[in-house]
Amino acid sequence: MLNTEQNEIRLEDIKALNSIFDLFLTFINKFPIKKPRFNSDKFRGKLDDIEQKFHQNEKITRKEFVNQLNKLKSTIHKVVVPELLYIIGWHGGIIINDIGFCEFDNPSYSLDRLLKSIRLAIDNQMPYNLEVAVSCLEWLNERYPENFEEFLNLFKQGKCEIINPSYSQPYNLIIGPESNLKHFEYGLKNLRKIGLDSNMYYCSESSIHPQIPQILKGFSIKYASLRTRLLGVNPTANSPHIGWIGLDNTSLDAIVDQSGIFNGEYWHGTFFQELPNLLFQAVARPFMKKIVYSNLEDFINTMPYQEEVWRMSKFSNIFGKFLSFTEFFELTERDGDFKYIRDEFRLSDHVFQSSKLFLYNKNSEILIIIAEILNGILSYYNQESKDALFEHLWEKLLPNQAHDCYVGPYIRSGDYSQTQLDMEELRNINLTKNPNTISELSIQIHKEIQDTCTSQMNGALLEIAKGILKEQINPEELPNTLFVFNPTPYSRRDIISFPLHQKNIHRKFIAEVPGFGYKIYSTSEEHNKIPKSKPLFFYELKLLDDFKKIEVIYKENLVYELSFLPLIPYDLELKEKYRNDVEEKYIFIGNAKNQSFKVEIVQFSGINRLEIILETNSKNHVILTPKVNIQKSLINYPFGIEETRRRQIQTLDFVWLKGISEQIIYIQKNSQRFEINQENFELKNILYDKGRYEFAIVITDKRDSLS
Repeated sequence: MLNTEQNEIRLEDIKALNSIFDLFLTFINKFPIKKPRFNSDKFRGKLDDIEQKFHQNEKITRKEFVNQLNKLKSTIHKVVVPELLYIIGWHGGIIINDIGFCEFDNPSYSLDRLLKSIRLAIDNQMPYNLEVAVSCLEWLNERYPENFEEFLNLFKQGKCEIINPSYSQPYNLIIGPESNLKHFEYGLKNLRKIGLDSNMYYCSESSIHPQIPQILKGFSIKYASLRTRLLGVNPTANSPHIGWIGLDNTSLDAIVDQSGIFNGEYWHGTFFQELPNLLFQAVARPFMKKIVYSNLEDFINTMPYQEEVWRMSKFSNIFGKFLSFTEFFELTERDGDFKYIRDEFRLSDHVFQSSKLFLYNKNSEILIIIAEILNGILSYYNQESKDALFEHLWEKLLPNQAHDCYVGPYIRSGDYSQTQLDMEELRNINLTKNPNTISELSIQIHKEIQDTCTSQMNGALLEIAKGILKEQINPEELPNTLFVFNPTPYSRRDIISFPLHQKNIHRKFIAEVPGFGYKIYSTSEEHNKIPKSKPLFFYELKLLDDFKKIEVIYKENLVYELSFLPLIPYDLELKEKYRNDVEEKYIFIGNAKNQSFKVEIVQFSGINRLEIILETNSKNHVILTPKVNIQKSLINYPFGIEETRRRQIQTLDFVWLKGISEQIIYIQKNSQRFEINQENFELKNILYDKGRYEFAIVITDKRDSLS
């Protein structure tokens, strides 16, 4: 029912109705046999007449406007049986090191666009669902306090919600468990600092996995979304409102894509233009009570028909009802509880373009965590804690995990605007001329993080060693003492390398150190306590006669073959083999036409692990062909390990090929994409880029423990 007193009809409203009539005609013309009865010529003529008489007789115009609007609505509702609901939102990031990219190519202009979009929502009494990275909101608040204060005032006036409180909107599947938690911890903390809050998680990019419900519950987040707009596929259900059950049986309300319903969210920039298609899809689903369409659009973009549809929707739900994320859960019933497995989530291959970025991120995560552990141990020795430093390091790392760093690693500041904005808009803004791509800038910051962590670790180890050694070692022996500390919670048996007095000469040995424990070794000739053991190498590597594959023999049994798949045919050559009592190293060269690649394989005495470095100057793949009986394959993701039955899969750290007696574990640092032949379990590690790849392969049998 129209409320014409509250919603005064303006000339712009009449023009808007005239405009959306085009959408209506597109809709009814989709019916192939029996179209809804409607006299379009008469309707169009009446609208033209209303517009001309608008200033002559306001009372008549309003009455006729009401009648015309109701004609469109009743015609649509005669053929569309389900109730239609819409969740429309605005998406954006990213700012790194004060340099804007993508929607924030020009942060000042971006803030103006945010203000414009929120005013439009308020003027038309529409909900405003905002998904802008908290790190960007924080930055805008610091740099443009007056304009941001206006944004906050408008936000609190309208029916507005922050629907994604993560710090910089990462792809949660490709970053570590600690990073998953930190994005919510720092996102919510900094959101509250600027006077906002959020109890929901809706990500337009594919940023979810089976452990998300438990994580959200831990941060008192009430609502979640299993929908995604770009670069991923997530599970579906018949009802849009379900209970999403996590691995620990945590349950929370979630919106999910409806089975068999193509969601308008996937139409980049044209959601309102596609309303006729969405309406017609609903015609074909008369058995459904509710259909929920959603769209989180880049806030920098203008969408055709958006303002016109919103103008009409403040008077009447012609096309359906527009909701805030919270309203959706309040107005719909929860229909069933569902627990989803890892295989039901998929990321696009586009995410894995920059192998170097994956490697640097993995190392940064590891180093920050180790440095934090050492910082915690220092408190035992009454040393000053440096918690503030590690908060700074996490806040420095998290923006570099933003999804755009991975899916658009080669874009520069300004590139996005050049393709998205029209020429008139481009003339009115200043774009940063920065030569670095977003991934190059991220890697630069990763290096700074790693340098800081290394310095902190060295300082912490020195203080810890002083505290322990002063009670156990004669001061005269300190210069010849080697202190080995294990900062992980599990026992480690690994190689230690330390410099001798001669320049550029190192000695290596195998140390076994308990979790969070240490060992002390003397390097002096008189009190030498460096362990010496008989070499015990589990692996033998053989180059096959076809010069294409490497046989890997473990404890005298052939376990798998290793081969490669560059763009052009190749021959492998064993270039060098080196062995001492601690390590054995093989260096293979893959000779191909006009190019080559290098494979370095190392094993250590008494350790059931091969460490491999592949350096390639072109696209390549690593293929592992099992020669033992494998029964199933498992992969891991943040906080979870599951069997996979998929052929194409992403895994955070490893693929585990589990057999009756032997098991093969392929551990990677910067190549998360795999193909698994589920018949013979041949494993292909997909490498999208030239560069350096680090991985390890572990063989275990019933007598082994993992190393």
